[in-house]
Amino acid sequence: MRKLIKFSLLLFLGLSLVSFLGAQGKLTGSINGKVVDTEGNPLPGVTVTVEGPALQGKMSFVTTETGSFRFPALPPGSDYQITFELSGFKTVIRKGLNVSVGKTTAVTIQMEMSAIEEEVTVLAESPVVDVKSSKTSVNYSKEFIFNVPMSRDLYDVLNSIPGSVSEGVSYRRTSYISGSSVRGNQYSLDGVTINDPVVMYPMTNINIDVYEEVEFGLSGHPASVGIADGGFINIVTKSGGNEFHGGATFEFYNKDMQVSLLSEEDLEAVGLTKPTGWNSWKDFSLYVGGPIIKDRVWFFTNGRYFTWERDFNHVIWDDTIAQGERVYTLDSAPHKEGNFFGKLTFQLASNVRLMTTYNLTTITEDFYTNRIQNYLDKTATTKWDGETGHTFSAQLNWVVSQNFFVDARVGYIRRWFPIPYSEFAIKDAPRYYDRYWGIYRNNPRFEETYLRKRFNPSVSATLFQDELFGASHEIKFGVEYEATSGNWDWWRANPYIFYFYNGNPYSYATSSYPNRSRIYAYICGSDEGSSVQENTMSRFGAFIQDSVTIKDRLTLNLGARFDTSTGKFPPQHKGATADPYGILTMLAGTQSPFSEYDLPEFNCLTWTNISPRLGFTYDLFGDGKTALKGSYSRYYEYLMIQYYSLANPNYPNTGSWYWFDDNYNQVPDPADSYTLRYLPPDPFTYKLEDEMDTDAKAPYTDEFTIGIERELMKDLSVTFNFMYKKKQRIFEDVNDYGLGKDEAWKGYTPDSPYWEKYEFLDPGDDGLFGTNDDKTSYCYAELANAPGTHYYLMNVPEGHRKYWAFQLIVNKRMSNRWQLLGSIVYSKAYGNIGGSYGSSYGASGNFDTPNAFVEEEGRLDYDRPINIKIQSTVILPYDFVLSGYFNHHSGSPWARTVTVYIPDDPKYKYPATTYGVRTETIGTRRNAPVTTLDLRLEKRFRLGESFTIGGYVDVLNALGRSGYSISSNPGGYIDYSDPSNPTFERFGNYGDISGAYGNRVVKVSLRLTF
Repeated sequence: MRKLIKFSLLLFLGLSLVSFLGAQGKLTGSINGKVVDTEGNPLPGVTVTVEGPALQGKMSFVTTETGSFRFPALPPGSDYQITFELSGFKTVIRKGLNVSVGKTTAVTIQMEMSAIEEEVTVLAESPVVDVKSSKTSVNYSKEFIFNVPMSRDLYDVLNSIPGSVSEGVSYRRTSYISGSSVRGNQYSLDGVTINDPVVMYPMTNINIDVYEEVEFGLSGHPASVGIADGGFINIVTKSGGNEFHGGATFEFYNKDMQVSLLSEEDLEAVGLTKPTGWNSWKDFSLYVGGPIIKDRVWFFTNGRYFTWERDFNHVIWDDTIAQGERVYTLDSAPHKEGNFFGKLTFQLASNVRLMTTYNLTTITEDFYTNRIQNYLDKTATTKWDGETGHTFSAQLNWVVSQNFFVDARVGYIRRWFPIPYSEFAIKDAPRYYDRYWGIYRNNPRFEETYLRKRFNPSVSATLFQDELFGASHEIKFGVEYEATSGNWDWWRANPYIFYFYNGNPYSYATSSYPNRSRIYAYICGSDEGSSVQENTMSRFGAFIQDSVTIKDRLTLNLGARFDTSTGKFPPQHKGATADPYGILTMLAGTQSPFSEYDLPEFNCLTWTNISPRLGFTYDLFGDGKTALKGSYSRYYEYLMIQYYSLANPNYPNTGSWYWFDDNYNQVPDPADSYTLRYLPPDPFTYKLEDEMDTDAKAPYTDEFTIGIERELMKDLSVTFNFMYKKKQRIFEDVNDYGLGKDEAWKGYTPDSPYWEKYEFLDPGDDGLFGTNDDKTSYCYAELANAPGTHYYLMNVPEGHRKYWAFQLIVNKRMSNRWQLLGSIVYSKAYGNIGGSYGSSYGASGNFDTPNAFVEEEGRLDYDRPINIKIQSTVILPYDFVLSGYFNHHSGSPWARTVTVYIPDDPKYKYPATTYGVRTETIGTRRNAPVTTLDLRLEKRFRLGESFTIGGYVDVLNALGRSGYSISSNPGGYIDYSDPSNPTFERFGNYGDISGAYGNRVVKVSLRLTF
């Protein structure tokens, strides 16, 4: 009863803190265990003291009545030592223990009675299986990252974890993990979330030289993890130490250190130059850490300067149209990036630790390389004009006792990201697009700047109670708060886009409409600051989790979290759109989205959710070496600002019209005729509820896992898991014709009364009617009685994403001169909306018309049925070190598509218009598999006891992967505008070889450590 009363009081005290407590990712690990005598009886009163290189000073506790002890908040590191002392017993010293982020290291110590003072030193193996946690995760130590041949930032590290698939966009640093979208991962730096609140990729880059350890959560996330339905990336940075240490690394290669694996004759035959590699690559990093006051104040700091330059292909608009094939020119684009990181760690008292960190990132590019595509004329390019990102965090850790500790944190991030036109853009001209060639010229979409902010305080508490109701309890609870904002300023001097077709300005001409084209107009001001889209989001979250251990074998992890998030539009302004052709008033009226206007504040969405997180772990043989694990988790999606910003009247948008050039002067003017295709809502009569279901709920994912983890030998574990996930209640825009949520189905589903199924004969891959591969396909055509198109944001009941996977993971930490992380993932990702960046922001177009449901159910964009990764390091004689990184995965899935001209019939809303549809399910075809191998050989020279100089050579693409980027979709334009005489024309880019890949790179590097 006394224990129950004591526990209840402590629990009440802890829960009373929930008004100001919360948590994100753990920065620490723990050691716990039991002390027994030679007969297995528990020993209370044993003084247990822990020390180690990562710990400031020492920490001591006394074993409980059950002989139990725990050190609940230890910094990650190796070579921890624990001393056990009790009068009348031999003193035991346990050395060589490792502590990993988010994991529990369990030990059992046996003490012998002794009449004299004796000391026994035990060098036993450190456990590698966590028999308490039911999550699946892998941890990368600083030693592992130090050796494996990868680029020196987060992105390459992220892409190396089991089952991940790179998005392929380096500045976003996003990957597809565990069946989620690329936006479904949570990134935590020293316990503070660093996701961009608008788009959910990380707001800053983190150099690997600052990593102490990285925990990658793959599934079974505990209740303390709030916004991840994919991976949880928990980065813990270095803290310094009682001894000065540091290092410097310089990596370099240039064009002469790359070998094209494609012959010059082959490249010349297809009109290409050598694959575009880096003309130069230079990466210099310097770090140092140590004591300011030993055991009291430590520091760690790092500076990095990273620059590269590479060639890019730009299409030449005029030459392409004149010569009837894409013609390219080669241009060079430099990238300059700087990182600075600083950290101070204070041991304020023996049980109170304070850490503060600051990270700065700056980036500049003369061409914004992430938007350089081979379909852009040089005039259609932008530049990356000095991004700056500031990240600050602080954490206070207070170990009240071995049974209770508190962790408080605060983080602030500010990111400024300007993307103006490049010097080659023609600012005052309209933008040109040739839909036959798929190419742009004159200027990019618009000039723009982004400002993103995140403020995130949180505190958590953990309470331990042994032998309560026959079990031991580890209860974690807390709350967190965040305030975020995302402003987007965008402007154009000339708002228009003109469409061409193979150089013909009448891009939608038919025999009935020989002078028809299409024009668009951007709805924005003409100067910087004239049309700033402003959005804010605030979130409050709380969680509680009880890890209940029964008889030291079975642990039940029972948790839940509560989150409520609210998104708003603050009051904002838009300036008038420029009108160089004097037609906007005729097209849209005197009061329209193109006019100057002011907007009041709007409360957009509130998502309130309770997420269960349940799991179990069973120590099968009671030796801490084999754990059977399972979990059920529900993850509600984060209220990403981009979702509801789509309904902001200042969100980048266009109006579109069919243009009939009645005077044939090839310039739109008031004398011509126009037919409205689409115009966004009138801001003067704007009602938020007309644009979005303000009662929409958060999309959610249900996840089930079951698996087993086994220690096969010292420092080596094998994990085998099965995972199943299903995402539902997708939040997307649909065409609702202005009818609202209850009747939105009439705008976008095959059952709509405003769309008619139109069947047609498809000539198949050979493009010839009357051959064996002909088949009947269909599309949906909009009828003349259909209301005007109107896009509406809502939960789409038909939308879903599913994923299952078998995972085999082999993990060997560095010992006996070698380390290994290997994984084989066999999986299936399927459904009707993918996980790409463009498919996961609420306006993918997946459900805009019934044509989205033609051949809809198939493999998703990041489906890779086979994904194998092996990373290993071997320390050879004479201080040589050999490392390698092998990856093999299936190719991406795709399907043939066609664009159909429907009959020139007045029953249709747009006679003789086009609709694009699939003719088979995605996954019917698949690109070639990808196999890569990178190797590193290093030679280290020891200079005295403290200094080591290493020189290493990386061979990237050692297996010689090479090939061409070919437009291989055998579809095309099927013209049924005259059903009696259908025609087929290949897409203009079919068979185009738009690029080549296949360079083998040799990179040389030097590094100094002390």
